Amino acid sequence: MRKITSPNTVIAKYIEDTIDILRPKIELKKPKEIVFYIGTNINGVPHLATALVHCIGFLFAQKIQNKFNVPCSVKVGIHDNISYESKCAEDGVVYHKSYFHSLGQEKVVGLVNEYYSEYLTELSSSTGVKFSIEHYSEAQKKPSFRKAFLQTLSHRESTSWCVAPSSGKLQVRIPCPTCKFSDRDSKHTQYEINSDNLKIIAVCPDHGEYVAEIKKDNETYLDLTTLYRNLVKELEMIGDSEKMHVIVKGGDWIYSTQTIDLAFACMGYGALEIPSRIFTPQLVTMTGAKLSKTLIEAGDLTVSQIPEWLLDLAKFKSNFGPNYMQKIMKLAEELFRDPRNMYRTYTIKEIVDILS
Repeated sequence: MRKITSPNTVIAKYIEDTIDILRPKIELKKPKEIVFYIGTNINGVPHLATALVHCIGFLFAQKIQNKFNVPCSVKVGIHDNISYESKCAEDGVVYHKSYFHSLGQEKVVGLVNEYYSEYLTELSSSTGVKFSIEHYSEAQKKPSFRKAFLQTLSHRESTSWCVAPSSGKLQVRIPCPTCKFSDRDSKHTQYEINSDNLKIIAVCPDHGEYVAEIKKDNETYLDLTTLYRNLVKELEMIGDSEKMHVIVKGGDWIYSTQTIDLAFACMGYGALEIPSRIFTPQLVTMTGAKLSKTLIEAGDLTVSQIPEWLLDLAKFKSNFGPNYMQKIMKLAEELFRDPRNMYRTYTIKEIVDILS
């Protein structure tokens, strides 16, 4: 595998070791344990960019653990609340149904096992870093998650603008008890907010009005939009004072986190309190569009010339054989070799040249 030559960047200019992006907070907080959280969508087979995010997360944990002698682990968050199917009502309002409600827990677990279990287990074995898997459908039940959600409501006049920047509208989706579809953008949803609960009055186009309530200790399914989910998830991590939390995301998330940081500032939290974040390199097509499951499933022209083994981890394994994992890890290690290699973007052509 040939070495990568990268231009300098501002952050790369000031760190000698790629993992030193986290050193300031480690030195200031002196954590007893560090947890790396990797959120994972299940809307399609994982491609190389997805696999690389996981690999970099595990390697970051291994290298931080070795350099700073702090126990590290990885938590993989499965986003089973993303849309599996959607429909449009006569008035143009979109209703969606999640993977969890469309497939059921057993099939979702089977999907995760099919797509990720072998790969994650091999990453754990190769790095010596333990990992756990948490599905959103289980996470949203926890009193700590619901407590964090209810806390955001106390600052809703500001946080709602942060998680819904164009409208400032509170967006909480509660599935219809009959068909499990919900008002995706909360167009017809109304709320009654109290100090310790949220009452939701929602409308299903097929089954009419229904009412639900969110409390810290009840089991009403709480579905949140992507930005809102991340705010609540990270707010829940703040409550875990024994650990330092690090969010691992693809580079396309960089702009999105500005609104989440603003929400934390509105709630009175500073940079030392909120979780740290690592952004992995984006893999982009020749037009600059990120390699995404959405483009692949749509058959977009920008991905038509990309080798299939880059678009499907199973085909990557078939192409490179039993040592396919080592191929991805060698690529990741080359990114870690120099901070200039990690904190940048790569075209698919460049990645193919490097791997080949």
